[in-house]
Amino acid sequence: MNRNRTVRPRTASLLLLVAIALLAGGLILYWAPWQGPEKDPRAERGSDPNTSLKQALERTGVTLPPDAADIHYFWAGNPMGEGLDITYHATCAGIPELLRQTGLPAELRPGYTPEHMSPFTATHRWPHGVPTRGVTEARFGDYIKEVAAAELGDGNCAIFLHWFLG
Repeated sequence: MNRNRTVRPRTASLLLLVAIALLAGGLILYWAPWQGPEKDPRAERGSDPNTSLKQALERTGVTLPPDAADIHYFWAGNPMGEGLDITYHATCAGIPELLRQTGLPAELRPGYTPEHMSPFTATHRWPHGVPTRGVTEARFGDYIKEVAAAELGDGNCAIFLHWFLG
């Protein structure tokens, strides 16, 4: 009879340890760091996974046209500010609205060599060798805005937007 009394506390202690281990394991799996937010497939590698394309566009005040396709973007922030790089294909007729939203001059200049496009656009099938029109505006310590477009034919353009808010 004495033996049974010593076995029961040991069994209870063992069951309590197993329950604690299962609970701890479940909590670790629930809050696992590898289960971060689902990454947007349009986001470039290294883009902030906690900022969706919608959030990035809201921060800049820019909306994509309904016909935007082949969208790729990169959003990042650092102590100096936040930045968005985005490429997409859409009708060229939508460029004046994009320029209005960005506050840039109303026309893209021909023969434009974009300052902030590489290497971002190199990885997103930018039509190199196609004449590019564009415009840049910078206010030191405040922002850099750049829009570039290359005509693809049939009224469609490849469009690049660089927006850095300091």
